[in-house]
Amino acid sequence: MRRLPTSLPLATGVLLLATLLPPAGATAAAPEPRGTVAPSRDGQLVVDIDSGLAWARCVEGMRWNGRRCTGTPLRVTQSQANDLAAARRQADGRPWRVPRAIELRRVMQRGDAMDGGLGRLFPDTPPDWQWTASASIDASPVNVYSYDNVMRGRTTESDDRLDGLHAWAIDARSGRARPDMPRDTPLPVRLVRPRD
Repeated sequence: MRRLPTSLPLATGVLLLATLLPPAGATAAAPEPRGTVAPSRDGQLVVDIDSGLAWARCVEGMRWNGRRCTGTPLRVTQSQANDLAAARRQADGRPWRVPRAIELRRVMQRGDAMDGGLGRLFPDTPPDWQWTASASIDASPVNVYSYDNVMRGRTTESDDRLDGLHAWAIDARSGRARPDMPRDTPLPVRLVRPRD
């Protein structure tokens, strides 16, 4: 605790001390740490100070009860994950979105390195892949002389495969990224928004 200068009048010192202490009967909330990832004061979010992002503590379908995430996680397609983000944006007026793959991996790596690990930051997370907004595009050239390509209707040399049927997903257990998750696979999603 800081020492008060001796030249301050007693009333000013008492007033200054009163602003530094929590009100009587209140439990002191832990201050948000600097340069790290930690739960918000109310526990609803995980705040990443470095990236400026605030993460939903629970995957969609689950709710924070003050100690843990309860409920049943929703398993949705990637398109439905974007719809959930839009609905949450509409409901609370904050810019919720599906995270990019690099963002989700980064917060998981930082959380995993912390005391208590990811289970402390994101309790009750389903041990499954989670959706990201990152697209997976395969633009490799096509061999027009391959019988397989001719059967698929790819007959010109400039015909590249732009595969919009896959997206990136992140394994909630290991943080491993997968670029070839079919977009219609039902997976959990954890939303993110800019920090206040």
